[in-house]
This record gives sequence, C-alpha cells and structure tokens, in this order.
Amino acid sequence: MIKQKFFEFWNCDTLDNEMQFSFTNATKDGDFLSRTQLIESPDPRYHQEHETNPKIFKNSMAHAFTSGSFRVTQWWTDEDNITASDLDEFEALIKTQINCEVVRDLENKKLIINYTYDGTDPNNDTWSEPFLSYLLNVGKAEMKITEDNSDIACVVRVNKNDAAWKVRQKDIPANATVAIDKPDCELCYTVFTKEVYIGDTKFDKWATKKQTTSSIDVANKNDVAVKILQYYK
Repeated sequence: MIKQKFFEFWNCDTLDNEMQFSFTNATKDGDFLSRTQLIESPDPRYHQEHETNPKIFKNSMAHAFTSGSFRVTQWWTDEDNITASDLDEFEALIKTQINCEVVRDLENKKLIINYTYDGTDPNNDTWSEPFLSYLLNVGKAEMKITEDNSDIACVVRVNKNDAAWKVRQKDIPANATVAIDKPDCELCYTVFTKEVYIGDTKFDKWATKKQTTSSIDVANKNDVAVKILQYYK
C-alpha cells in the first residue's frame, strides 16, 4: 500500500520582496495537496470568472507542473449545480492546454485529470498560461503525484494587495536553443525548471533570473524538454 502524505514546497527565493517562489523536492507517488474550499487556494481574491461560464474560474497564480505525472481531482455538490455542459466546456478548455485523460464520475460528482508532462503539449513552443490556470468553481480539489520525483512550482505574491502579476510558460525542446523574450513590463522573473545555459554560464535547476534584456538565448542540453516560467508585471 502506498503511504500518502502532503507534499511540501521548498523555499527557493523571495524575488526582490515581490514574489515568493517555491518548488517540490523528492516527491513520491501518492503525495498530495488538497483543499476543501476556494479560500484555501493561493491569492483567491484575484480569481476571475471565465468569460463565458461562471462555473469555471481562472487562478490568480497557478501551480506549474514541470516534470513527471499528476492527477487533479475536483468534487462538486448539488449546490454547485455542475452540468454535463459545464464539464464539456471545461474539458475542451483544458485540452487546448495539455495532452491529458479526463475522467468524469457524475454519480460521485467528481472529475479527474490524469497528466504526464513530456514537452509535447499543444502550442508548447509559444507562450501560454500554465495548466491549472482554469478550474471548476468548486470548493474541494486535490493534486496528487503519480510518479516519484515529479516537480511542481508555486509562486505567491509577497504583497497581497498587488494585482498586477501575470504568469506564462514556454517549453524548450531537448537539445535545443530558444530565444526567451521579455514581455513589455516593469519586472520580469524567468525561472528555469531544469539546468540550462546562457552562453557559457550554467543555470541550475530552479534558478531564477531577473530578466532585463528584451531577449536571451537559452540552451537546453538535456535529453528532455525544459519548461520556462515567467512571472511579470
């Protein structure tokens, strides 16, 4: 039997006292993180309803799955009034972001997403919102690790009154060099979720660079894709 436990986020850095960046370490199959109501999620005051369906909401700061395999489960109640049409819309939205299996259990009022990050998600070579940017507007949810040593990144605002922050992601294919541009913004933090090189300088896994130039060439010398995260305002 797999012993389940909450996975822990390890502190990486407080970025100029603006953002708190954390990541998982040495996770095990069965480790999980759960909530019973929306108020328990990061910075819930900045959640936004989906533009066409109020039963779907946009996370203000989504967790980013950067390596391994995961299961995301969401439960609803009769009061949530989640319909098959809502699930159709939500599944279509999720599948524009990632390659995944979606399992509906209407009898037990839950929806399961099984996902493995392998660097082949739709439009992964262009900037996009992280998976989990959108969730059903329900209270109970769980993220579970389904493969040892899977990685999740998490960023929260230090200043809880600062609504300006945005997040985006992009993959660098295995053994490739890609130009990583900086959006038109005041501050931009670029996070490398595996070891990469800029010129001859090596940046270790989870290194964070305050990007000030319009573009940097980042080399991925790994045999697997590397997800690049940018937090900016």
